[in-house]
Amino acid sequence: MKVGDLVRSRSPILSRSIGMIVARFPRSSALGDEYDELRVRWLDGKGKEVWLWRKELELVNESR
Repeated sequence: MKVGDLVRSRSPILSRSIGMIVARFPRSSALGDEYDELRVRWLDGKGKEVWLWRKELELVNESR
């Protein structure tokens, strides 16, 4: 996953919300890629941004 990709939360609470990755903070390789932190801006009109682990998100659409 990279900046510009569209994602959805794996959480049942946020699963209907679609967001865009706006920043990426990679963790050390010892932890694995699933623990990279990604800043997501939700596109539901409220403009909220949150930091989530990569493993908490599923890819909806990749940017080029």
